[in-house]
Amino acid sequence: MNNIIKHEELDNLPIPAEAFQKTEIALIECEKAMQTWTRSHSNFTWKNMTIGGEYSNLRRLRQVAAELKRKKAALTEAKYKYLKKLQMAEVYEEEAKDVSLASAKRRLKELQAEEARETSKLVYEPYLGAMKDVIELKKLHDSLITQITEEYGKFDEEVFEIEEAKYWVKRIFAQALRDMRQSNSITSGNQEALEQIGLDPLIVQSLLGGFLNEQQQTENKNISSHGIEHFLEECAKEYSPASKDKIKRIGLPCEIDTETLLLDNSSEE
Repeated sequence: MNNIIKHEELDNLPIPAEAFQKTEIALIECEKAMQTWTRSHSNFTWKNMTIGGEYSNLRRLRQVAAELKRKKAALTEAKYKYLKKLQMAEVYEEEAKDVSLASAKRRLKELQAEEARETSKLVYEPYLGAMKDVIELKKLHDSLITQITEEYGKFDEEVFEIEEAKYWVKRIFAQALRDMRQSNSITSGNQEALEQIGLDPLIVQSLLGGFLNEQQQTENKNISSHGIEHFLEECAKEYSPASKDKIKRIGLPCEIDTETLLLDNSSEE
């Protein structure tokens, strides 16, 4: 049969020689592209969607920490899979040296060694991608720690608790703004959330409606989201104390219980 070869490792399955060669060349030529997308996210996506989508630096840092934990687990798993594959290859290669084995069994051991080494590469690729993600996440981690420390003089779990009231105002107001744009009213879910943080949904709806009207009437239209971000920040500063008042009204302690928190004791002697 013309242009047909019998590949030893594939038993008696005939493979067209030209197709086999084209496949091998295609994989080699596309290797760079395959290596380019080993990360789970681009740096842009980390900054704008996954991490930047949160409404406070502490929440952003928490998301970074959660992502790093997942990457650490994935790296550990991939590391030992890779090492085990290489060790298996060495074991099979040693066994293949046994001259007492029949030639077919020796060939089988050699193939098992080749398979272990080749499949180890499939483990290495996601390992490399996770490393890239960790490096980017570390940069975001350091930047956020710097910003938090500059604002509060420290970084610990108490600071996280302090920022939570402002976080929830910004988050719920942002969600309510989307409701207002779509239906000119706040949905029942976000109304309930507003009540939970001590705010009157009807008053908030009027406030948000005024902001949106002001945005529409502005002559110099700016497509940037900066105006929304500034508005949410100002609302967080002004209305976050309502949560503390709500806690007092329902008879619960409003002070932060530091006994349950991981605090920064670096300044202690």
